[in-house]
Amino acid sequence: MKKMKVLIMGFVMVIALSLTACGGGISDETWNKLQDDYTQLVEMHNKVVDYCEANDLVDSMQEVLNTSADIINEAGETEREDLDKESAQAMIDDLEASIESYNGTMKVLGIEQ
Repeated sequence: MKKMKVLIMGFVMVIALSLTACGGGISDETWNKLQDDYTQLVEMHNKVVDYCEANDLVDSMQEVLNTSADIINEAGETEREDLDKESAQAMIDDLEASIESYNGTMKVLGIEQ
């Protein structure tokens, strides 16, 4: 399932962060925001996946889970030096939109955040 893929991409992101922490065309503040949003989204995604698996909701939630997993994977594969200000902001916007979506989903499902 996508959860395992997201976990693996989390480890790839950690490695990428440590290797690219010094470079890039974006500020440290922007890079830190990307890292924080990425981490938050991975944690939320995995909570929702766990809940869906425990309650036989995976099929009905598959589209939402896959969309967020794709955003997470894209962010996890991104290296700092490949980002400019505009692409970093677009990625932050995507991450934050997914976080907002998961906030609503978690509230409806009664999942603690």
